Amino acid sequence: MSDLQPELNKNGSLYEHEFRVDNDKKVPIETVYSPDKVLHRPRYLWCLMLANLRASKQLTWRLMIRDIRARYRQSYLGYLWAFIPPIVTTLLWTVLRSQGIFAIGDTGIPYPIYVLTGIMLWDVFRGGMKSGLDVVNTGRSMLTKLNFPREALVFANAGQVMVDFAVRLVVLAIACVLLKFSPPATVILALVGIVGLLGLGIIIGLLLVTIGALYKDVEKAIGYGISLWFYLTPVVYPPPSESTLAFFLMMNPVTPLLVTTRELMTTGTLTQPLGALTILVCIPLMLAGVWVIYHISMPHIIERMNV
Repeated sequence: MSDLQPELNKNGSLYEHEFRVDNDKKVPIETVYSPDKVLHRPRYLWCLMLANLRASKQLTWRLMIRDIRARYRQSYLGYLWAFIPPIVTTLLWTVLRSQGIFAIGDTGIPYPIYVLTGIMLWDVFRGGMKSGLDVVNTGRSMLTKLNFPREALVFANAGQVMVDFAVRLVVLAIACVLLKFSPPATVILALVGIVGLLGLGIIIGLLLVTIGALYKDVEKAIGYGISLWFYLTPVVYPPPSESTLAFFLMMNPVTPLLVTTRELMTTGTLTQPLGALTILVCIPLMLAGVWVIYHISMPHIIERMNV
């Protein structure tokens, strides 16, 4: 009894391992090479991608736990560093606003809550994008030496982002108690927007890492681009209705998703529901397309890493 297990070789063509089941174990007995490009055989491509997805679950969990522990292992404050960044950033923006260094209109809720939720949601998006970008950098030694489902690296980094967000919810809960602020019932629906921000970040990150493998200029410009993107997103200020900046905010795909998710967490009144819904509908389609690109391009990226 035998079955076929499709894989990709380095030039993007497809080859299939034929296995014989012997004592409940798969024993490879033949390798069949095909000159057809993998895109010409989408059924086999999706079978391979789904097989990798199933096979990556345990590895994803182990990589996530390893990286979380390693992040705080040699620090004196340890896991307190998960709480410190959002607290310091929120205090900084609150002090700057209170001193009149920049003018921000009425946010409808206590400003520290407004800033804290915005920063937490932005970190989810940025962390998702970093999950895609760090695949090549953090997993370089594994990618060049081991054959394993590469999706595990993305999911492990994305899992760390969600763990960080869950931890920072404790800070948000304490801030709500201190400022006597009660979140609305719609806070439960905010989970959809949070997952959407993570998915949007992963999509952009995987696209950038694919292009960055070809052009080093992309890798150098990413840091500056993320900083500029932060200020072009209404994270610490309400979106203006009429200004030159309003045009750039409207073209920013993060804006409607972040604004709507924050409103679900804080006020329950939505101002950009149509834009957020459009982005959420497009994310699964874009994620499927980027996944195909990532899966096909990784053998070429690994080959360039070995040069």
